[in-house]
Amino acid sequence: MIDSEIFSIITLIIMLIGLGYVYLTLQDCGVILDRIKENCKSMMKVCDNATSDLGELDEIQKDLKRRNKKTKVK
Repeated sequence: MIDSEIFSIITLIIMLIGLGYVYLTLQDCGVILDRIKENCKSMMKVCDNATSDLGELDEIQKDLKRRNKKTKVK
């Protein structure tokens, strides 16, 4: 009977250690996910800036084409 109680206590201790390890691993995953989220936000800002720059470049290109047509006509 004592052997089964000791075995139960040892099993319980091992399970608690396992749960602690899982908890710490999940915390690390949360930190990693937060970093990924911040990186994604910064990449979205870069993409937004690039998109607006492309829009400005498109307008400049259209303006240059218009000016080029005006100078060819004269």
